[in-house]
This record gives sequence, structure tokens and C-alpha cells, in this order.
Amino acid sequence: MPKRVISKEPLFNFLDIHVSEIEKHPSALQDMLYNRSFEGMIIREVLPQNVVEQVVNRLENNKNNMSSILDSKFADMAKGPYSFGENIIFCDPNLQQYFDYAAIFRQKCRILFQGTVDFENRVESVFKFLSSVKKVQVPTGPEGQTYIPATIRKLPKGHEFTIHVGNDFLNKPQSDHLRTLVDITDQLSFYIPLALPEGGGDLIVYGLEWDGEPLPFQDASSESGYSSWTYQQSHQPFVEQYGSMTFAPGLGDMMLFDGGRFYHCIAPTVGDRARITIGGFLTFSKEHDAIYYWS
Repeated sequence: MPKRVISKEPLFNFLDIHVSEIEKHPSALQDMLYNRSFEGMIIREVLPQNVVEQVVNRLENNKNNMSSILDSKFADMAKGPYSFGENIIFCDPNLQQYFDYAAIFRQKCRILFQGTVDFENRVESVFKFLSSVKKVQVPTGPEGQTYIPATIRKLPKGHEFTIHVGNDFLNKPQSDHLRTLVDITDQLSFYIPLALPEGGGDLIVYGLEWDGEPLPFQDASSESGYSSWTYQQSHQPFVEQYGSMTFAPGLGDMMLFDGGRFYHCIAPTVGDRARITIGGFLTFSKEHDAIYYWS
């Protein structure tokens, strides 16, 4: 099946609004996921600067022992990228460790933000205003376990998140239970920068849509399925064939976009300061009467 390629100018329509304006967009999530009237949003100052500074300070000083929930697959704190909490995309299909990490992460995240804002309440409020849906929640597992609401991801100097697409997750066994709860038509990605590098680390979205099949040059032997699509090797061919747009939300801004539908990456970071973000994914329930978000 040929890939669907977007061909319009500009390539994407992203709204850029302040968090105080979200009430003016009561169907934004539906418009991105189903009506496809635009592809993303930057929502400014979802987290105030003083909150961001305090959270980063606590992370850097390992307050509340956040390092105890480092994802073991990305735990080379000296050199490589890593995350606090386990991302469902990379976890064991039985989800047992994922659920264990999720419960601990939610406790530690509340303490991480203690005295500022409650992270879960904050993002749920944003999603409610952008959808007019009253029920926004983290999914519950088959035996009452909790999914993880977000992960905190760190990219040190020279590292990247290689080219990928969110809806690929729906083909993985890790999604079996989640697929019983959500509308699998599409999913959105969201993240909030907590620290930014001196250069690089931008979101790049390509004009190439997911169609349910792997790309012919995908490295099927890769554990993640992403490793062959590095920025250095694949970015320029993607740009030449599909086009791209680059987005750079500021500290505390929420980047919300159709990462399920469009291939995207995070460009390699430049400089000694790491890129740190908190974020995950969201979509509607099967009945469209609730929104689920997870990571």
C-alpha cells in the first residue's frame, strides 16, 4: 500500500495560543483527530516558569529518589537518553513491570510537583477545555492497575528521538488491552519542555502519513523498530520526498499534535544542557464520552 503524503502549503496548520485562550477551542481535539481541520497546537505557559524551575531543580537533585524508577532500557545516566517511568511502547507485552512502575511514578510525580500544581489535574483541565468532554482520565488495567499518565524523558548532548509514528503502537501486543478501551482511529502526542538544550532538540513533523504498514527501509531487526531512521541518515531523504515543518515550544508550553498520524522525530541536541520533557499520548474512548491519556 503506498504511503499517503500531504501536499499543501503550508504543510501543516498548527494553532499557537496561550493557555488562557483554550476555552475558545472547545472541539480542538475532535478537530485534530477526526475532522482533520488542523494538525497540532502549541499552548503557551501550561506550566508557569516558576513551576518548571522547581521541578527541574528537584529532578537534578534527585529529590524523592526519582532515579529509582528509571526505565532500565534507557538508564545510562552518564551518556545516553533515559526516562523516568516506563513507556508502554518499549515495555514487556505482559505489562507487569509497566504497571508496577506506573503506580510508583504517579506517587513520585505528585511529590515532584508538590507545592506548585498537580500535573495530572493540570493536563486533564486542558484536555477538558479542548474537547468539552467532562471525563478525562488515565486508563485502568485489566486487574485494576493504573497506566502511567506521562513519562519524563531526558536527551543529553548529541542524542535524538529517531523518526517514528505513534499509530505504529496499535500493531504491538502492548496495546492489546488499551485497544479494548479507546477509539483506535488515531492518537495525539503531547509533551511539555522542562529544560531545553542550547540548540537542536526541536520537533520535526514530516508530510508522511501512517497507513498501517512498515516503511520499506525500516530495520525490522531493531528492537524498537525506530533505530534505522536516525536523523543523520534519514532526515534529508524524508524532507526531499515528503517535506517537513519544525516546531520549538518553549519551557512550560504544551506541544499537542497528531503524532499518531504523521511521522516525526526530535532532532539531535546541541550543547551541554540536556532536553527534558514530560508527556505522553491521548485519544477518545470507543464511545467518545471520555478521553484517556497515557505513556
